[in-house]
Amino acid sequence: MGNKGVHTVVNAFVNGGRDEMRNILVHVRNVDESDYKRMADHNIYVTSGITWHHFSDQTQKELPKMLPATMANKAYPMKSFFDYGIPVSIHSDYPALSGSADDPFGIMEIAVTGTYHLEKGKPIWTEELVTREQALSAMTMGCAQQMFIENERGSIRPGKFADFLLVSKDVLTCPASEIHEARPVATYFEGKKVFSGGVI
Repeated sequence: MGNKGVHTVVNAFVNGGRDEMRNILVHVRNVDESDYKRMADHNIYVTSGITWHHFSDQTQKELPKMLPATMANKAYPMKSFFDYGIPVSIHSDYPALSGSADDPFGIMEIAVTGTYHLEKGKPIWTEELVTREQALSAMTMGCAQQMFIENERGSIRPGKFADFLLVSKDVLTCPASEIHEARPVATYFEGKKVFSGGVI
């Protein structure tokens, strides 16, 4: 959804919606600066597609000509949502056989580095890259908020269900280019181990 579509939908949510409904914009790109604030003020959420890595070098050269001048360097926003306090989650809607990252760690690496390890292109939209902590938050707490279950799931807190992964690599401290190498070693659902795939 481009900036004109985003503006139209934000207008509809602001004028006809209810802030407590947590209206969600899906696969957002090209957001007008004034709409970020309106989204934050009216509790409008975003789920953002991590598709940056699929643009060839030639496409990257052509993009600035196709985008509004103020958006040429950040057509697919991510950091801006955090900067404005807009709740955001990350997704990839590419089919598993498309050669796209379809696991959370591959998607996290793209959000942090702007590149996909199987594609050797240069980083794109570096102004919108996020920290590892922000990416992890978008894949956990952000999803729970959008589903109205943040009091039950999405983070580890007393009183919440104990849903968590043990992984083979510390994705918060390893080299950023190795985040995609992390693999689930064990999965716990509501405190019970439901998967065991290896030893840490």
